[in-house]
Parts: sequence; C-alpha cells; structure tokens
Amino acid sequence: MNLENIKSIILTILVITSVFFTWSLWTYQPNYSKMDPSKTVEEIAVGDKKDLKKIVKPDRLLYHQKGSHFGTSDAVEIDKVIKELSKWSIYELKYVSLEINEFTSFIHKEGNAEIIFPDSIPIELYKNVLEIKDNENINFNFDRIVIQTEGQLKEDGVLYFVSYEDQRILKGRVTSSFVINFKEKYFRMASLLPNFQPLFSFQVTDQRTLFLPEGATSLYRYEYILDSLPLEKFKNALFRNPSLVQKNFSVTGEEYTDSSNLMSVDFENRTISFVNPAEKNEYTISSNNLLQKSIEFVNQHGGWTDNYRYVGINELNQQVAFRIYDPVGYPVFSREGISDIVLTWGETEINKYLRNNFSLDLQTEKTDVALWSGHKVLDYLLKQEDFNKDYLQDIVLGYTMIKDSQDPLIYLEPTWYYQYNNHWWPIVQDDREGMNYGLE
Repeated sequence: MNLENIKSIILTILVITSVFFTWSLWTYQPNYSKMDPSKTVEEIAVGDKKDLKKIVKPDRLLYHQKGSHFGTSDAVEIDKVIKELSKWSIYELKYVSLEINEFTSFIHKEGNAEIIFPDSIPIELYKNVLEIKDNENINFNFDRIVIQTEGQLKEDGVLYFVSYEDQRILKGRVTSSFVINFKEKYFRMASLLPNFQPLFSFQVTDQRTLFLPEGATSLYRYEYILDSLPLEKFKNALFRNPSLVQKNFSVTGEEYTDSSNLMSVDFENRTISFVNPAEKNEYTISSNNLLQKSIEFVNQHGGWTDNYRYVGINELNQQVAFRIYDPVGYPVFSREGISDIVLTWGETEINKYLRNNFSLDLQTEKTDVALWSGHKVLDYLLKQEDFNKDYLQDIVLGYTMIKDSQDPLIYLEPTWYYQYNNHWWPIVQDDREGMNYGLE
C-alpha cells in the first residue's frame, strides 16, 4: 500500500467521524428533570393589580354652557371623556398664570369644560395617560383640566392644566378638530343626558366658586356582605423574610412581628396596620415619585381589593391616600378609616401602611334614598354656629361606610359631605365628629 492510499483511508475515516458527530449533535435531546413546583416562588396577590389610569382619575365633570352649568360624577361618562382626551396630542406647554386677571371667572367661564380630580396630580406622572409632547420634566401639579370649546383658532385648540388651590395655569395646544369633536360629542349633549344635573354657582371667596345641584337628588343605599382578606398573604407580602415572623394575640386582634417590623390586625375595626420603624419619616420625596411608588407598592401584593382611587397627597408628611368609590362614581368615607388606604414613606421604603382587612363581596340590597338639594345643604351649613365660609373648600355627594359589629355586613349610607379646613365632615346635625381625609 503506497502513501496516497493511506492518506485516502485516513481522510475517509475523518469524514465519517465528522458526519457522525454532526448527526449526534442535531439529534441530541437532554434529559432535563422536571422542576419541583414546591420550590418555585409563588406570586403574592391579595386582590387585583391596576394600571395608573384606573387609580388616578377624575371624579367630576363640569360643563358651562348657554348661561347654565351641568355636572356629573358618573364614572362611565368620565371614562369616556378621558379615553377621548387620551387620543389628543398636547403640545407647546406654557405657563400663563400671570396673564390671567380674574382666576375663577376665567376657569368657570361660558364654553368651558372642567375635568376635576380629587387632589393634585404631577403632570409628569399623567403623561402615562395623556399624550403630552414635551420632552422636558415639568414640575407642575394640577387638579383639573379645563377645555375651551368657544373661540378656537382654525388650526389650534386650547386646554389648561390648572392648580385651583395655587391658582397656577399651564396652557397647552391641541389640533382644533379634537376640541370640535369633543364639543359636538360630549359638551353639547350634557343638558340632554340623565346623568348630568343642572347646577348653581356659589361664590365662597374671591378665589373659590362651588357648583351644587339645583334640585333634590337621590342615591342608592347599599348593603354588602364582607369577605375577609387572607392575613397570611399580607404577612408574606409585607415582611422581607416571612419565615421569621412570629404571630401573637392582642386585645383587639393579632400581631405579626420580626426583628423590627410590626403588622397589627384589629378585628373590631377591621383594619391592618404595618409599621417599619427603621424607615424614618424624615425625608422628602417629590410628589411624582411619591404617588408612583405608592401605586407600585400596592400593586406588588395586588392590594386593590375594591374600587380604590387616588384622593390625596401630602408631600410634607410623605403620605398618599386612596379611597373606595361606589359603582356609580361617588367617594366612600368612614370614621374608622376602613374605606381608605394610606401610605407613609421613609427614605427608601414604606414607613407605615394602613388599610382594611376585607373586601365588599356580595351586594345583598340597595334602596333609593332622597337627599337634600344643594340650596338646602348650603342653607344648613351657613346657619351653623362658628361656621366660617372662608374655610369651606368643597361639598360633594358621597357615602358613609358603616360596619355592623354583630354580623359581617357593611352599609354604604348616602351622605352629603363638605371639606372644611382640610377635613371632611358629614352633614348630619347630631354628629360633628370629623374625618381627616386619610392624610395627617
């Protein structure tokens, strides 16, 4: 056998070997063992997670047309309007506060539509809901959006982001066709829709005007069966290492503790209080981050167990409050705080978390209840001893949440409420015990 034949044999062997290894790689199936389900981390969810637009939303619409005023708190109508506005492109933002001489007259003038929020909202955060064409961070909080439906230019429409308390106004432009469509589809139809009420104006001070129903109104009185929330899930969600948490009984319920944190459950008042004392409440977080962090915190454990909405922020105390709203769109107040979620922040983590330990499970009954007209409400308030109308901030229809100590029932009682010197009070003649809005 000569050298060339030997080379040919070696080459053939190498080719066959290469083909074999290639085939083996293509057809190889690794034998992975199945993961033990008990070793996976289960996501903790007490209730629902929600997007910002479902939590941060207006609770009133106010339209000024033909010398009259019309308003609604109907959630369906408000959602339609916000959905419409989310299609708009808002640009050329400009501060115009110094250009306005008569603030309240400008805000409430003929042809204006007002979209009113419960409290101030950072505009940077609301860019997640509306398309605002501005790349710069704008340090501006607003509590209402005002749309001018009259006197529009051919190319541009105008809307305003307004801080009613601070009397600051940020002007934005939109394509005029958006405003024209809004006027025809929503604004002009208000007087014909049953969920809009005729309103009258009451000038509280030179800086504030309120709008209240002309006639008597009515709301449903609700009765619900409660569904207790799983405390074990709250323990697993709120403590960093739940396996180290110890459970003890207290006079009012139960306490869960680790080396530093405490979760107290009050069975009588049906509340949960989580305190992290290591996170001192001595730092200031901007309102934008404060609200964003609060929503994310509750979302982490699916804490939206009912129809909660954002209702207030206190930057000084680093607090954010959310409140239950009824199915139509009215706020639900409670003396014990059981209709609110209140978060207080430290430097990086939660310092205090307060909420109820139940959800409104089954509606068993609803009854129509007649309520006073706005005129009668005002007459009642102005006749109260030591009442100073300069401290009157708002008047709204809402509910009082009343718990039954004998059985698992909750009642939502229709009630007029007024905000006076930063506190909400029910209009009940023999009951003057105030509630403080969820915020200190």
